[in-house]
Amino acid sequence: MTKKAKQELQRPSKPVKDFTDDELVALIKNSLDRFQGTADSWESAVGMMFVGKYMGWKIVHLVHSQATVKKYENILGIDVKTDFDPTTDASHRSVAWKAIEGFSNFWKAVKGETDIPNARSQVIDSVG
Repeated sequence: MTKKAKQELQRPSKPVKDFTDDELVALIKNSLDRFQGTADSWESAVGMMFVGKYMGWKIVHLVHSQATVKKYENILGIDVKTDFDPTTDASHRSVAWKAIEGFSNFWKAVKGETDIPNARSQVIDSVG
C-alpha cells in the first residue's frame, strides 16, 4: 500500500464490532479500492477482521504475530484493540485460547514466554 493510500484510509466512526453487515461490506470495499499489494495480504486482513469481530482481539493476537496484526490493521484502517472486544462467547472455540486461559499474563503467552507448545495454533473447535 502506498503512503497516499494509507493517508486516505480513515478510522471508522464506531467500533467495527458494532457495524451492520452493510457497513462491514463498505469498509471491506473501501480498503480494497485503496489497496495496492498482493491479493493474499488483503484477503488475510479481511479474514483477521472477521476473527476479531466474532472471537475477539485476544484470539487475533494468538493467531498472528504483532507485525502481521499491524500490517492488517493498516490495510483495513482499523485498530483491533479499539474495534473488537478482548474476547467473545466464541473465544472458547480457539484451542490456543483454552490453553492460555489460566495464565495471568496474556502477553507472555502471546510472545511464547510460556511452556505451551504451539500456542499460536489456529485450530478452532466445532460448535457443540
